[in-house]
Formats: sequence, C-alpha cells, structure tokens
Amino acid sequence: MTLVFPPWMKDFRSTWLTDFPKLVECSELHTDGNILRVLKPQIESEADIERFCAEHLEPSLVYRDLNVWSLIRNTETIPLLSRPAYYFVSLFILASIVRYEPELLSDVVNPDAQISWFVQRLLANTERFFPQLMIWWLNNNQQIYF
Repeated sequence: MTLVFPPWMKDFRSTWLTDFPKLVECSELHTDGNILRVLKPQIESEADIERFCAEHLEPSLVYRDLNVWSLIRNTETIPLLSRPAYYFVSLFILASIVRYEPELLSDVVNPDAQISWFVQRLLANTERFFPQLMIWWLNNNQQIYF
C-alpha cells in the first residue's frame, strides 16, 4: 500500500519524518515522488487497509459511501491538538468576545462582511461536528455518524 502526497509539497522528501510523525514507524519513502510505502502492518485485505487508516489517519466527519481519510501535517509553529480541541477553543474565544467585547461582532450581522461568512460557517460546523467528535471520543474513537 502506498500513500501519495500532493506534488506542491516540494520539500516532502526531506521533511516527511518531522511533518508526519505518525507514519515514521510504519512506512518508508518510495524511490521517487511524494510517496510513502506502508511497511507495517502487513496489508493483505481491505480490512487491513481500514484498520491502518483508522489508526494513523483522520476520518472524514461526513458519512460517505467511500471513506475519505486525511493526515494532519505536524509543524513546529502550530501545536497539534485533537480535532475536538480546535472546535472547543474556537467556541471559547467566540464566547469571550460575545461576553466581553460584543461591539467587535457588529459586522457579523452584515451578510456581505467576510467575518459574517466565517462566523456563520464556524458555528454551523461546530454545531454539527463537535458533538459527533465527542461521541467518537466517548466510544473509543469508533466512528458513529448521525
């Protein structure tokens, strides 16, 4: 099994060990391109692929007939948090603004303002995905969609 990374990642071959530490123990760099070859566990069936993805990659939050998996790039400048933590932190910041500096949100009521689009999308996604991620966490990362 191979994992193919986009060609725009020009420095992939030299930085993949630090960018994707979850894959260091189980894969190796292919001879060319932005490709990693999975070594462990031995992949012999679709169930093995599913198990590998569940252990090393992030599943889509939207249910699909074909699974879509992602990998979060580790960088030195941005701390890597769990997915629910990002939603929690963003809501905490928004709640603090609403409580202590509500005048900063006056543009939110203007549908043409960029901040309006951002806040509406943040609230819609948080309302939908934060409870789902919490249910996954409570059920030992079992993917439950509703």
